[in-house]
Amino acid sequence: MRYQLAFALTICQGLFLFIRHMSFLTAKPILFVVSGPSGSGKKTFSDHVLKKFPHIRKIATYTTRAPRHNEKAGLDYIYLSEKEFFKHVRTKEIIEYTKTYGDYYYGSPSILIDGDDSNNLLVELDYRGLCRVRAATSLRVVSFFLMPVALNDLAQRIQQRAKERRLKARLRIASEQMQFAWLYDYMLLSGEIDNFRITVETVISAELLKREGATLLYETRHTLDSTLNANK
Repeated sequence: MRYQLAFALTICQGLFLFIRHMSFLTAKPILFVVSGPSGSGKKTFSDHVLKKFPHIRKIATYTTRAPRHNEKAGLDYIYLSEKEFFKHVRTKEIIEYTKTYGDYYYGSPSILIDGDDSNNLLVELDYRGLCRVRAATSLRVVSFFLMPVALNDLAQRIQQRAKERRLKARLRIASEQMQFAWLYDYMLLSGEIDNFRITVETVISAELLKREGATLLYETRHTLDSTLNANK
């Protein structure tokens, strides 16, 4: 009986420590990562999140391409020459990068690793960037992969924005990216715009509530746990 009681006590202590550890992980600031093929709705996603959740901070990544007419420097991207881009790589301001469509470089800023105090962050990355950042960041990553309802719609969107010489490359990369959709926490269909926005808002709200609840749980357990208080 004594051994059974000791075993049960050990299990309860282990469970308590596990719950405390998991509440700490979930209470971390969130890095929302959105990915998807060209024309899948990433800008629509980001614009809606920033409108509905103004306390979430959008992190601009670096690129060597020129801005599009609907983009804002410092919000959508930080636009650099190739020489400036690799200067940032050498100084570790860019922590990872990739070359896209055989022409332009895209890079992730170091803030994605260390975070920004207690702020929740939003960034657009491809699947390679997601894997590299998720492996190194101190933040809790919540990732989204966007897809149109019909692949024909995606092809038409890519054709509308791509120059002829990049069209095949964009279509090839879109196909490659879809093969890695399983890496993400959520896959959202960017079909009818109002339904898409409602879905985005619902999922973001749920993740923010999860963090809020975990933060309260962690703070409460921290206060009640005498072993932690003794180490203050």
